[in-house]
Amino acid sequence: MTASNPVLEAISSQSSEQYRALEALYHQQPDEFQRWLSDAIEVSPTSDVLLTWQARLHWREPSPDTTKPDLSSASWKWVVILGCFAAVLAKLPSIFPIEEDWYYPRFIAFLPVLPMMAYGLMFPVLDGVSLPTRSFLMRFGAGLALLMVYLGLLPDKESDSILMAMIHVGPLMLALLTFSLMQQRWKDTAARLSVLRLLGETLVLAVLVLLGGMVMTGLTLGLFSAIGLDISRWYMEYIVVGGLVSAPMVGLYVFDHFLDRRARLAAMLSRIFAPLFLITAMAYLMAMLAQGTNPYTDRDFLILMNGILLVIWGITVFSIVGRKNREFSTSDGINLLLIIATLIIDLIALFAISLRWWDQGITPNRVAVTGANLVIFVHLNLMLQAYLKLAKGKGSQSALEYSVARYLPVYSAWAAFVVVFLPLLFWFG
Repeated sequence: MTASNPVLEAISSQSSEQYRALEALYHQQPDEFQRWLSDAIEVSPTSDVLLTWQARLHWREPSPDTTKPDLSSASWKWVVILGCFAAVLAKLPSIFPIEEDWYYPRFIAFLPVLPMMAYGLMFPVLDGVSLPTRSFLMRFGAGLALLMVYLGLLPDKESDSILMAMIHVGPLMLALLTFSLMQQRWKDTAARLSVLRLLGETLVLAVLVLLGGMVMTGLTLGLFSAIGLDISRWYMEYIVVGGLVSAPMVGLYVFDHFLDRRARLAAMLSRIFAPLFLITAMAYLMAMLAQGTNPYTDRDFLILMNGILLVIWGITVFSIVGRKNREFSTSDGINLLLIIATLIIDLIALFAISLRWWDQGITPNRVAVTGANLVIFVHLNLMLQAYLKLAKGKGSQSALEYSVARYLPVYSAWAAFVVVFLPLLFWFG
């Protein structure tokens, strides 16, 4: 625990002063108060005063109009409808005279995300989130429409800034997806952590769904081929494409309905692969030094380094989000070393990119890559500080989670900047 917790100090006073002290503390520092409260409950889990405050901060008024519909009778039908909708979106260039080279780079990120947004809005998957209001739907829909219009108006030409914008549409759509799932709770740290867990579980389940789809595809094509019918082209163009874009929404449905939001697959896999990636990262750094590889002169090597950086970042984040231990454990030590190794890789990448800036000037690619590396570097440092405090016995689980959750809007802001403003800054060059 932290050396000084104002909430603990407040409840240690006379009972007549506890309520006034806590009320004043809450109004003075509401954001910090929630973190202090979580830490205090870990120390005094039976305190009636603390439990009352916890119930007060997390209470949501139920309403007949905003309760979640019966999933067993309604949601599976909408999963089928939304899956068909995603398949139609994926095949629009075949239905209408739309150039595939123009359509897919701009809107491919919309194909799996839009059905997930629709499902989350119709069947809220986070505790404390109700059905959206009409004003929220209008504002959110208007924002999506503006984004689609903007992407559609981007010049159809080879351009580094436009390419970077299209690459970052994916992260921006993920940010909009999380916002649609959290709605009025988007500022809530607990809601952000819940969305991270949900997305991690959805990703794992979507991969499992796709693996099952691959087996089904092989069997189906083999059965029809055995009776002399070749349906491979039609099956690939329609069934497989529809399955690919629908798999994330199906994963979300499985997590929400069949697993009742209790699966911990992403956290389990993160703990399994964390030591493996730590070994890989350390071996990679030593091999790079032994081989004398220079990321400054080797552009492909620099891209590979950034790919490794993103994968290790994801493993670290999901390990923290799925963490259950209150004390510093062996897995925490592995994560701590993994963060340090990742920071070293990030520093090498930033140094190589800065040299390219110095020698070859500013380009859209370098702006986008430098910004992404800096954003991740700062976040890793925040997580490192929280882990070091935990290792020294001065931190807490809530502080570690807070180091992850509070920084997430920065990623959203950076993705929005690259998508919207980077092409304008370089005038679509």
